[in-house]
Amino acid sequence: MEPETYQVVQQREDLWRFIRNHPEWYRYLTRDPNRLKELELTSKQFYGKTMPPASAKNTTKYANVKFIDANGRLLERLRDCLFYFWLIIGMIDDTEVLI
Repeated sequence: MEPETYQVVQQREDLWRFIRNHPEWYRYLTRDPNRLKELELTSKQFYGKTMPPASAKNTTKYANVKFIDANGRLLERLRDCLFYFWLIIGMIDDTEVLI
């Protein structure tokens, strides 16, 4: 491993412990010292210091919530339109309250 890369890894305790637990990273850095950023990202993901990428399950849940919210607003508008329609044709009095 190049001395500069070794020095950076030695100064950061989390990277040092990660390499001790995953020795393949020592080989990766020996062959290609430019993978230091990749090591940092992998180490953060391993120790839970980053937010995991959005899974398809979470994305689907969010889409379902948006769909339900849009349908709810649509139903409210439909209810309002029906109320005004019935008011215009005289099916209800303007004193009645429609829930």
